[in-house]
Amino acid sequence: MDYKIGDVYKNEAFPNRVSTIIDISPKVDYDGGLSCFVMDNTNGEIAFSVEYEMQLKEWCEKINSELPKYESLSKEELQRLAKYQIGQTYLHTESPDLRYTIISISPVKDTHNQLSYFCEVQDNSGDIWYDVHSGGDMDRVLKEI
Repeated sequence: MDYKIGDVYKNEAFPNRVSTIIDISPKVDYDGGLSCFVMDNTNGEIAFSVEYEMQLKEWCEKINSELPKYESLSKEELQRLAKYQIGQTYLHTESPDLRYTIISISPVKDTHNQLSYFCEVQDNSGDIWYDVHSGGDMDRVLKEI
């Protein structure tokens, strides 16, 4: 992968957004690529998403950018604030064949004052891919096993 944690890039599909890679998946997905947990900054509004290696190669360009600095929550604050913990696995309520395992938590809250969760998703066939959910989405669509 040509990208690493801390790299800043622009996606041609979202010209007003600048994204920073904050984590990279520990495994390749079913397409054979890695996935990145990214912090998106759109005119000062913070959100979190996932970018797949193929998307980075085809639609994204690394840039040099002076983004506003943010202070990450401490590990203790994250433990206290995070309703969901790294390593926990959940079932999707609308697709119970999907298992979501949390592998990373956003270092800051988003514009809606929520943490986001980088999840490894596995279906019954064993295929793996990665997804990001905010705390509100986690509450709505996932249940603990």
